[in-house]
Amino acid sequence: MFTRKNDQLPYLRSMQSCLSRVVTNGYATAFQTVGKGISAGDNDHVYQPDEVKTISVFRFQGEQQVPGHSATLYIIETMDGTKGTLVAKNGQQASAQLNSFMETALARTKGK
Repeated sequence: MFTRKNDQLPYLRSMQSCLSRVVTNGYATAFQTVGKGISAGDNDHVYQPDEVKTISVFRFQGEQQVPGHSATLYIIETMDGTKGTLVAKNGQQASAQLNSFMETALARTKGK
């Protein structure tokens, strides 16, 4: 996992540059929420928290620290080897279900 602040690594200054970097490193699948799980766009399988390993987490603040314009980028890998990203909105637009899913997945990742 990365341990430096976002502003110390040039590619971490924006979500777009970070996404470009991780896609180059093989994390090309864009995951999305489906019911109580997540899925890859081209895959019908719905992954549960125990099938997801969190590689890194990055939090980004919008322009001029505007409330409601922040997001979290999760770099994840599933148990079947699918690598990708999941973007979650923060603040009032946050999905409680997605937050719960990722908290469970993070706890599982830290426990191993």
